[in-house]
Amino acid sequence: MQRIWTTAQVRAAEDAALASTPAGALMRRAAFGVAVQARRLLLGRSGGVAGRRVTLLVGAGNNGGDALWAGAELRRRGVAVTAVLLDVDRAHRAGLAALRRTGGRVVDAAAEPALARDRVCTAELVIDGIVGISARGPLRPSAAELVDAAADGGVPILAVDLPSGVNPDTGVVDGPAVSAAATVTFGARKPVHVLAPHRCGPVYLVDIGVGPYLDAGGDPHLYLPELADVAARWPVPGRTDDKYTQGVVGVAAGSAVYPGAAVLATGAAVLATSGMVRYAGPAADAVRDRWPEVIAAASVEQGDVLARYLELGGGPGIRTSHRLTDAAALAGLDESLFRRLWLASGLRDQNDASEADIEMLRVAAGALEAGMPIDALLQIIRVLNDSLTRVAEAENRLFHYYVHERLRAEGLAGAALVAATEEVSGPLLGLMEPALLYFHSKAWQRALRDDLVVHLAEDVGGAGDAIGQVSVTVLFIDLARYTAMTEAMGDLAVATVIERFSDLVREAASGYDGRVLLQVGDEFMPVFRDSPSAISCGLSVMAMTAREAQFPDVRLGAHAGPALYREGDYVGATINLAARVTSEAERGQFLVTESMKLADPDGTVSFVSVGLRSMKNVGEPVELFEV
Repeated sequence: MQRIWTTAQVRAAEDAALASTPAGALMRRAAFGVAVQARRLLLGRSGGVAGRRVTLLVGAGNNGGDALWAGAELRRRGVAVTAVLLDVDRAHRAGLAALRRTGGRVVDAAAEPALARDRVCTAELVIDGIVGISARGPLRPSAAELVDAAADGGVPILAVDLPSGVNPDTGVVDGPAVSAAATVTFGARKPVHVLAPHRCGPVYLVDIGVGPYLDAGGDPHLYLPELADVAARWPVPGRTDDKYTQGVVGVAAGSAVYPGAAVLATGAAVLATSGMVRYAGPAADAVRDRWPEVIAAASVEQGDVLARYLELGGGPGIRTSHRLTDAAALAGLDESLFRRLWLASGLRDQNDASEADIEMLRVAAGALEAGMPIDALLQIIRVLNDSLTRVAEAENRLFHYYVHERLRAEGLAGAALVAATEEVSGPLLGLMEPALLYFHSKAWQRALRDDLVVHLAEDVGGAGDAIGQVSVTVLFIDLARYTAMTEAMGDLAVATVIERFSDLVREAASGYDGRVLLQVGDEFMPVFRDSPSAISCGLSVMAMTAREAQFPDVRLGAHAGPALYREGDYVGATINLAARVTSEAERGQFLVTESMKLADPDGTVSFVSVGLRSMKNVGEPVELFEV
């Protein structure tokens, strides 16, 4: 099993190792490993080492130092080594001196660009020591030109630690970068080595003594199974096994017109050595012709899991589909507008459009023809997609956790489990559409009432300067020492606390005409039309949580001001300031800005100044008041 460590983990381990080893020892070990692999590449390419030509591309810092010391090692084996310095003033001094002592040549790429290019093109191997694991972004133009010259001349590149220009933690390439014939890395494999293998080539790991320091710092970021690891875990049939104990795979894919998806998906299941493979769908004949060992049928029994999946239109290639360019014309939209609506609908991962997709876009086209501005329509579609995606996910996951898993725990399996699950899920599926309509109707009534208030406010004070600008009061509420509580109590116990906390916050918010707009973990963001309501809600939450047995203290912060309404949310400095005010609160404390204090005309709430506070991303210090 290969262990993969992030660059931050590797740097921390290297720092610890450097503190306990002689100066330069780690670099010399790394350089020796580079030189060994360079000799192997030279032998494989030209049949020898002595007299062969190697060019080093040397950047600033330790990566360039590794290349220079490796060049010194190669000089001792009779290799003609030239170091092309990309930044003369920042080249590693000790490595450069070592190369010169052994007779290596040095070229300043900036002063002699033609000579530098010639040394690259005439080399039999180039060693990439341009940048190391701390660098981000593409190669600079001068380095990129030399790397391109090596590629044009067919000269292989050996990368030191990683190919320069490739992000070490993601493998992403944002511009010119090295594509190495091989890579020599030190101490540990980094994410780039498994995420961008086509850039790294074969990766050779050199032990430089940082392993114990890596282990002391925590677990690896990733594990990469090797063939032996997979083989050790692969289930091997025993004498008592049959096709059922080895796993049954059901495939629902393809259509009579386009059977390819069915044949490919079924073949994958067969080649994975499943105990039995069942196919259900209109491409059954094509599947049987290609994979005769598969149990294939054009239909399945009612109540079967595959039947349910097929009813929902699941599986690749099942439904009639259209190319996106054709779908745009069918929906009556020009292609650019079609794609904007397509992305807003969350369909980025679909490469074709179903009849249902096209019908939805026809409705959108009708809204545009009726006069709905495109910016507003896109926001509505994004809100609908995001909200209903969350609803669907909650339906499926909560049903799985609270129904399906409990039935399994009672000992049900196979057909009995499917039947019991269907008995519960059937009525629930019939409930969802009327429930969605009901909640939408109730929310619509409230939204109309709120909109009436907005119109009245505009009649008195005028509309905001920007489209969607409104006055809003934002309250943030969270639990103090939530992280410590999670570590002490465990996730399950804390989840019970959060559920109760959610009930209390939502009860208080609705009692004062507020709405919880956001919940992230233990943090809630209710919004209100006026400050007195927000203050009353906050005090109510404090009182209710204080009455709860063994309940943690809460922190609250609020601010009132203008905000922009976008996609069902509020954005702007008012929200940012309210969040920063909350972070200033201590356990059991409710802090507000002066805008909240001024909005309490009858003086029923006392406000105590806690002084001016400087807060992150807030330009000037702000006076805060404890409620």
